Order: sequence, then C-alpha cells, then structure tokens
Amino acid sequence: MFAAMMVRAAGLDPTSLVYKPFSSGADVLAALAAGQLSAAVSGYGEFKDAIAAGTVRALGISSKRASYGIASLTEQGVKVELANWRGVFAGAALSEPQAVPLRDAVQRATLHASWKDALARNSWQSAWATGREFREAIELDESLARVMVHLLHLKAA
Repeated sequence: MFAAMMVRAAGLDPTSLVYKPFSSGADVLAALAAGQLSAAVSGYGEFKDAIAAGTVRALGISSKRASYGIASLTEQGVKVELANWRGVFAGAALSEPQAVPLRDAVQRATLHASWKDALARNSWQSAWATGREFREAIELDESLARVMVHLLHLKAA
C-alpha cells in the first residue's frame, strides 16, 4: 500500500506499479542485488546493514521527518507518510478486570532492558498507547487503508 501511495503522491499512475511480495528483508535484498527489482520498500531495520555497507541506497523514509540520517519523502516533496506498528490484542470475551493485569504486564515489559535492547538493535521507535488513544489510532489506520485501497485501485490477493 505504501509503495502505491508513494507512486501516486509523485504524480505517477499507481496501477503501473508491479508489486512482488517477499517473505523476508533478506530475500528483498537478494532480489535487489540480482537486479530483479528497481526499488524496494521495507523497514529500516531490515535494510540498515546494507545501507551502511553501500550495497543499497536509501531514497527516503516514510516518517514525517528525517530519521537515521535519511531524508523523509515529505521533506523531498513527495507528500506521503506511513508508520509501521505492532499491537498486542486479546479476544473480545476478555473482561476489563482480566485485561488490566495483562495491559500492565505489557507496559512493564516495554520498560525492561531486553525490550530497550530490541528497540535499539532493530532501529525501532517506542510508542505506547492504550484505551481510547489506541482505538482511535487503529480506526484512523483502518480508514486510511480503506480509502487508499479504493483510490489506488488495489486488489486483495
């Protein structure tokens, strides 16, 4: 979806985009090295070693502002941004009294040294949200995805 958003924001036809899915960043890097791809979209953490080694050139990052020494696409005139995040979910039958200790445990885990090490090792940025803030973020992302899928004429496989 982000590749199509970027192509459209650059004034090009997103239906001309050829999307090739890969199961890992390593597979994407191998395809780039073999000349099978013109460009690729992935998380910084998966490409940072190749960028540092000079085998891959970072063209832009999808955040609002430059990160990791890479100019954002927005800063380069391509007005598009998209964040990649993860959440922890439980079944709808879980009561609020049951959810409280689980939520507290996850929040405590985000303060643990092993989590902080994982953030640094993978070049992730921490973002903690619960309750209304988290629900609103999910609703916004779902709305954006529906609109983008429609506008970009994307089809589900």
